[in-house]
Amino acid sequence: ASTCSPSIPIMRIAIFHGWDTIHFEMLGYAIDYCKLRGHEFKIFGSASDWNDFYKQLFNLPDDVYLSTYLYKPEHWDRVILLTDDDPFFIEQWRTVDKVICIDHVHEIRREPARAHIGTRYFPDHPRPWALPCYSALTPSHKSDILQKVYQEKTNGKIVVAGIGTSAIADEVSVYKKIFGDMWDKIELHLYARIINRTYNEPNIICREQVSTHEMLNTVTRSAYILFIHECTDPKSPQYEEKCMSGALPLALTFLCKIIIPDRWNKYYNFAPSSCISYKKDDCIASMMKDANIDVEGIAAERARFIDHRNAVFDDALGHDI
Repeated sequence: ASTCSPSIPIMRIAIFHGWDTIHFEMLGYAIDYCKLRGHEFKIFGSASDWNDFYKQLFNLPDDVYLSTYLYKPEHWDRVILLTDDDPFFIEQWRTVDKVICIDHVHEIRREPARAHIGTRYFPDHPRPWALPCYSALTPSHKSDILQKVYQEKTNGKIVVAGIGTSAIADEVSVYKKIFGDMWDKIELHLYARIINRTYNEPNIICREQVSTHEMLNTVTRSAYILFIHECTDPKSPQYEEKCMSGALPLALTFLCKIIIPDRWNKYYNFAPSSCISYKKDDCIASMMKDANIDVEGIAAERARFIDHRNAVFDDALGHDI
């Protein structure tokens, strides 16, 4: 059900996402916000199997998706530009009174804009921010899924997912060090566009270029989402302060507990119920006894971030049309 904010009127909002290969995970929190506030909206972007996921999750009409070529600024009160460096959002559209620019990195890469919203808190360049999460599962549904998955695993495996290069290690020894004597109980699913690694471990399932359906099905069935200190991503040093892995808010969206390097979490401050924060040489075995994660605690953390998002977007949209 929609919940109107007394501070802003109902608006006509364009959600713009010109990229055709990346950042489709960003659409969810913008759709969720617009539906919650009762705004009229359309999505200008490319075809993707993410679109089918969102249509089903949010019960969207068939005509909600439009080509970027059909975008006309004068028809909309506001435009949420989902990625600040989107090359398909042309210069003539950058009207300062309408554009809500979502910044994916610590620096401001696009001006002018009515408002800038970071995907996270950027300590060296503070601005309003909103973690791109939304509710894809209820706590009871997630608990039922985890119980069923755990019962299906006759050897008691715990499903852990690593999404993107922020979870890809050069050697299997990295994973064994993290999970310690729990390693034999872990079923680790690694997804990335390119992995270029062969681990020769029965515990590890590697998949490249998978469909959105397959990836999200695994995330839905996972108790944990893993991020590692020693990953193959060249941007790894920047994850602490300057950018964010899109898989991180995805974990909250699907009520997975986050396994996160401590140097990242000093800025996110995720509650212990929703994350395991670990140092580079830590073994986390004692902190993950089984698949019985605190789903209600993670849901409460997600609700906190969603409430914060709503307030930030309300303020960015303003009350003048």
